[in-house]
Amino acid sequence: MMTFADSLFQTIPTVFYQLFIEECEPVWIINSDEVQLKENVYPQYYPPLPEPPKLPPPPPQPEPPKPTVVRVPMCCIDCEERLVSYLNDLKGIEKLTCDWTEEKVVVTGPIAPVEVLSACRRLFKHSEMWS
Repeated sequence: MMTFADSLFQTIPTVFYQLFIEECEPVWIINSDEVQLKENVYPQYYPPLPEPPKLPPPPPQPEPPKPTVVRVPMCCIDCEERLVSYLNDLKGIEKLTCDWTEEKVVVTGPIAPVEVLSACRRLFKHSEMWS
């Protein structure tokens, strides 16, 4: 005698019977030719990445300021102190060296040599550029 389930499975095509009853996973669908064709749709070769943009070269470094050497006729340490205090008030002086025995003043910074000479001449009339 045939049960209801057996009669039902006879009416269902074999494909569906194998799909839902015999196996847990339908392996034959995964391995089908259609799925393999769909997997090959993606390219196997990927083009190389573009090169990163080149950075512009850094701007050239400014030259360090050249020292300005001035000959100032000084007679004592008080003259040197007076000149140093006056030159320190000028803007743009980074380093100041003064020696009254050699009558020599060395100024380093982005200040124009003409400004240093004119400032020295305000205090000492016979100041001149060191040659």
